[in-house]
Amino acid sequence: MRRFIPRAILGEGAGRTLAAPISGPIVEETSKGLGVLLLFWLFRTEFDNVRDGFIYGALVGIGFNLLETPLYITNGFNATGDVPLYFQIADRFALFGFAGHALYTGLFGMGLGLARQTTRRWLRYVAPIGGWLLGFSGHFLNNALGLFLSLFVYFVTGHPVVDKPAAATASPVVTQPLLLEWLQHSAIRLVGFFPLFLIAGVMLWQSGIWERYVIREQLADEQEPVITPEEYQTIKDDRSFRTRRIPGYNRRLSAAIVKAQDELAFRKWRVQQQGQDVNQDELVASWRDELLRLRGSITPNLVLDGAS
Repeated sequence: MRRFIPRAILGEGAGRTLAAPISGPIVEETSKGLGVLLLFWLFRTEFDNVRDGFIYGALVGIGFNLLETPLYITNGFNATGDVPLYFQIADRFALFGFAGHALYTGLFGMGLGLARQTTRRWLRYVAPIGGWLLGFSGHFLNNALGLFLSLFVYFVTGHPVVDKPAAATASPVVTQPLLLEWLQHSAIRLVGFFPLFLIAGVMLWQSGIWERYVIREQLADEQEPVITPEEYQTIKDDRSFRTRRIPGYNRRLSAAIVKAQDELAFRKWRVQQQGQDVNQDELVASWRDELLRLRGSITPNLVLDGAS
């Protein structure tokens, strides 16, 4: 049986190769997670469920990716004299950027969103930890790909992967077309991260079901001007991948009314979960007043659908 001697197998950079799958994910997912927690604290009234959590987490991850990409391109140039532009863009923006930091931090955001959405006390504490661990696992897998490949080559062939000295000056390299390289990296991520994509997809789908349930239940006892019987029927008939519209209003005003109705429903649900009276809540009253203002701002019969 071959002995596992890191430097003999992985070369002079063995320590860095072994540390990268652990240190990078811990530091980066923690720092990005703090950013999502800040959003969770500052915009608590806008952080209602799993979908909101994924959006906020993914945005933080995208921002981190946009800052990190030029750094790695510059470091690659300093080390070898070549600019690894195509490789870095294809790798870091595989699957349109949702196979990297956007996914990792989005999973943590989903954990926070689930904690905000659930009525189970224990899940409010477990969900954020589980979301962070999922994001860490994806980041660990991504950083460990090189390590796994090196170990596979060694144990199959018996020959270690030895570091090649960095070129002092730029040397000609064979560069694949950016699209082809992007497709290759996207395919690898799609296969490797499929369980994480599946978890995220199922959670987002379930969150949509929960959203429609809350809106339907909380607006059932509301009357005009909050909602008309015809509008409530569209809520009862609502399904996935459909955008609810308010007949007789232009697109902008219709969207504003729908948003106000949804925000009212979520606020009522939140107040009820806290054991308080919804009719005494200032935000509930504010959203009802906003709907009254929106409906009174324009005469529906005189509005052409789609007008701005």
